[in-house]
Amino acid sequence: MTLALKGTQLGTGSTTICTVTTTVATTDSCSGYTDNNTAVTYAQYLTSPPANTQWQNAAGAASTGSTIITGGNTETTVSYYSQLTNTYEISPLGGSTAKWSAGLSLLIKGTYLGTGSSTICTINPSSGVTTPATCTAYADYNLAITWAQYLTGAASETQWQNSAGAASTHTFTTSGNTQNSNYYIQVQNT
Repeated sequence: MTLALKGTQLGTGSTTICTVTTTVATTDSCSGYTDNNTAVTYAQYLTSPPANTQWQNAAGAASTGSTIITGGNTETTVSYYSQLTNTYEISPLGGSTAKWSAGLSLLIKGTYLGTGSSTICTINPSSGVTTPATCTAYADYNLAITWAQYLTGAASETQWQNSAGAASTHTFTTSGNTQNSNYYIQVQNT
């Protein structure tokens, strides 16, 4: 994977100053010349990552380094997060033909750009069907993804509970997977 650092050179902005090629090292760098009193821009993503992965700038967007007015400096260190895209799935259970109720929703939670308990994606099952519902999104590598104990939006005196009896988690170290959690429809009686 590579990262082209952009800056101003000979009065022309967005010029490639140097290109970082990633290695197995924890930090990689490159060096080049920029016009005096200008800054370098770090792209939002590294280029050419493996399938279903991305390396995203910790800022969540392109970021700008410090303005350099003398030579021989070490520029700002910018962190990039390894992220995997996977499909998060829920299936209805309970009775012989459990069908999703209207208005249900589930926030899939995990770590995104180093922030835990972030909403990774939202699953909104279609009412009246028995098929699984899914969402697909990126999340940080090798950190837990959580399916809540209950779906939100259930009708009065009903609930949809995770078959684990609590929130369930899964940690992904590969991408392109589908991970399922089953939810039982339960009714309240007196």
